[in-house]
Amino acid sequence: MKNLQKPLQISLFVLFSQIYFLMIVGVFMIGSIIHQQVVGVFKMSLPLIAVFYFFEYNLLSLWAISLCSVIYGLYIIYVQYTHTKNMAKSLQFVPAQKYMSLFGNEIQRCGLDPKDIRLRYAYTDDGIAITMFNTIALDPMIWKEIDDDSEFLKAKNVIEKHVLPGVPEDKKKLHAKIKENICPKVQRFIFRHELGHVIYNYSNKRIALAGIIGSFTACIGLVSVSLIINSLGGLVAYLVGLVVSSTTDLLLTYLSNGFFKAQEEKKADLFAAKFCSKEEIEAAADFFEAFEISAQDYRKNNLGILNAMPTVFMTGYMANRAHYLREISR
Repeated sequence: MKNLQKPLQISLFVLFSQIYFLMIVGVFMIGSIIHQQVVGVFKMSLPLIAVFYFFEYNLLSLWAISLCSVIYGLYIIYVQYTHTKNMAKSLQFVPAQKYMSLFGNEIQRCGLDPKDIRLRYAYTDDGIAITMFNTIALDPMIWKEIDDDSEFLKAKNVIEKHVLPGVPEDKKKLHAKIKENICPKVQRFIFRHELGHVIYNYSNKRIALAGIIGSFTACIGLVSVSLIINSLGGLVAYLVGLVVSSTTDLLLTYLSNGFFKAQEEKKADLFAAKFCSKEEIEAAADFFEAFEISAQDYRKNNLGILNAMPTVFMTGYMANRAHYLREISR
């Protein structure tokens, strides 16, 4: 790795590796997915690149690769934990007392203390509502029957002025379909679903899993480097290692959707169903069935070849979600 000793060469390595990786994944991916993956790989690779700049061959032994992989996984956990925490803290629009009381009754009914749950209004894309640790954000662009809350209207105004201008037209159409199909019964189910995520500590589990995936992909990448560095040289070896680890990370992320997120979403559904009437569960089933049809149309127009991937791996939601909810309601 003697050819990777100067800062200029480090910079060129980072630049060329990102361009090369972009060319590889560009065959299979498009638009925002390419951007997200490349930028993510670039940011997450910087600590390892810096470490290898100072220690070179010393970090290609088995113990050093293991140590680096663990440190990298912990770094991923720190970054994601901090980002999620800061995002939750940044949400400023708090429901008025009238709605805090209504939601508080729902929270108590589900066995939680309203004081332990932070409620906010915020844009959630097509999520309708999202959970970040103990913070639940409700999307004012979709949620109905809260039009007399001044904070709700402020949040809606901010989103319309500063967020929606950057949202693609296809996504706006999907949002419109969601709002058209949603109703108070579905909203109650979704809110209880999000409480299920709080109960089952979903945010921390997701972050821990990201750290495990990060450790494993770093290990795979470094092992790849150690196997070919003597024959191919430092620059090519680290380029190959970055591509291998990035591809592994992408594959494991989709697999985690299918085998981790899908189960967590189902657990939250089952939690919500315990506190819902038959009519509310059936309304939720009808809604998710219609939502999946609209989402499939959106993915077909925007994700190209990735649309062929099973829904559960792409989104983390089971394709038979409506079916098992109907089974529960019987």
